[in-house]
Amino acid sequence: STFHRPQTRAIGGQARPSHDEELMRQLREEVPASNKQLSSQMAEQKDEQLTQARQEIQRLTSANRNLTASLQQFRLEQGTKDAQLRQERQEKQRLAEANQSLAERVDELRVGQDMRDAQLREE
Repeated sequence: STFHRPQTRAIGGQARPSHDEELMRQLREEVPASNKQLSSQMAEQKDEQLTQARQEIQRLTSANRNLTASLQQFRLEQGTKDAQLRQERQEKQRLAEANQSLAERVDELRVGQDMRDAQLREE
């Protein structure tokens, strides 16, 4: 279909735009201004959302950094505790072995003493 331009009416010898033409003229003026305002508002909203997102990223990054530092500290403390525990277990093992060795030596001495006592009784 083709667009038919509305007729203008001559009033007082001058061509005067029809009501439709006047509406079209107003729309041609108002729509770009309205679009520009909308674009501006949308840009402001996007800027605000971007700023909020950046702030949230900074907050989360900082929280992540703090948690990482806490985790490293915890691991360091755990490592120290584990090392102490290993050392204590080794010392306990060493003492147990020393006790076992002493107990065996005491048994040997008792056997030797018992044999001497028996020899003395025989004599």
